[in-house]
Amino acid sequence: MHHERKGLVSVIVPVYNTEAYLARCLDSLLNNTYKNIEIICVDDGSTDGSAALLRLYERKDSRIGVISTEKGGVSRARNLAMEKAEGEFIAFVDADDWVHRDFFKILTDCQRKHDSDVTIASCVSANEQKPDEPINDRELKAKVYKNEKALKDTSVWLHVWRKLYRSSAISDVRFAESVAYGEDTCFIFELYEKHPDLKTAVLPCRLYYYFYRADSATHSNCAGDAAHCYSYMLGRVEAMDDKSRARYYMTEIMRRSIAWIEVCDKKGYSAAGRSFRETAAKAAALEKKHRICPLFESLMYRFFIRYPAVFAFLHKGRR
Repeated sequence: MHHERKGLVSVIVPVYNTEAYLARCLDSLLNNTYKNIEIICVDDGSTDGSAALLRLYERKDSRIGVISTEKGGVSRARNLAMEKAEGEFIAFVDADDWVHRDFFKILTDCQRKHDSDVTIASCVSANEQKPDEPINDRELKAKVYKNEKALKDTSVWLHVWRKLYRSSAISDVRFAESVAYGEDTCFIFELYEKHPDLKTAVLPCRLYYYFYRADSATHSNCAGDAAHCYSYMLGRVEAMDDKSRARYYMTEIMRRSIAWIEVCDKKGYSAAGRSFRETAAKAAALEKKHRICPLFESLMYRFFIRYPAVFAFLHKGRR
């Protein structure tokens, strides 16, 4: 693929056995009103018809390129594509999701306006594709953060997709291939940990459609894997020299782990709940060992680990 780098958006799509949804995803990208994109699809050892469909689309549109590899997981697939990306910007889209026709135009316009390193749209869970809703002017007003405090905003912390990244801002960050689920959270955590002065713009308009598959068993397993993601992040916090930054990240990890405990308890994900309790307890032990937080705050989190429902009641609407 030969494109000018300036203004180019490299769209990374990891693919594994998503033949049933892949055309919907790729069509939404190709039909976007912003045309200066390259689409890097990584076939991660699919055993259905995904590979053949990718090759068909590759022949149909020169903006699509396909990388074929043995199954190595979504993190490895994204990392392979990042090495090939030529764009000034990078976006990640999952193969069973799709985007609004103005997704890239609105995000690039917002990026230019605010000179943001990370530009974020809102998302909506959907089971079927419907006509795009029009976007009004009010939805184009972004909330702008000038440092790592952006992580207080849940839309920043969660999900690697629905975002436009300046390529130079993420050039030294890669996905943790040892993390099975929650790899996107680890990626974002490491990004802001390494670059605390990133500028982040968050738009309220819903431009990304997340295909939600209601499989409770799968979600239970994913919740358990997410606990390992938080444990991975704790290791990075422990290595921080700056105590004030360590406190910020430690409290975020504890707060979110406790929120997950309450979710797991409510949904009956007992194994996942135990994993999150272990992670939260490990965080509390590390916090106590290094005296990262004030005493009252430390005691408060210990209380919430035992009584997560109280935490959930006091923090409604946050996650």
